[in-house]
Amino acid sequence: LKERKDGVDLINIDFAIDGVDEEKVLPQIILMIQGGVNIPFIITTGNLKALGKALRVYNGRPLVNFIGDKDKAIEATEIANHYGAEIKKKILSK
Repeated sequence: LKERKDGVDLINIDFAIDGVDEEKVLPQIILMIQGGVNIPFIITTGNLKALGKALRVYNGRPLVNFIGDKDKAIEATEIANHYGAEIKKKILSK
């Protein structure tokens, strides 16, 4: 793949756009992109339901970049662990 030849080691998927159903679209984007490349993903989201649905369809072990408050970060860690994903958390103050 061109991306791999160009030195790309990870692809960051960050699809938080106002007015878009991230729970529906994020897993579709994961499947679409993963069908064309063989490079690990970083899935960036603050939506717990979208995270679970994206990890369910991901083929492999992605890195999760979760952005949210402390309580949501704990739940995101549980979801990531369930699917065997690595997680990095950015905790936002309330």
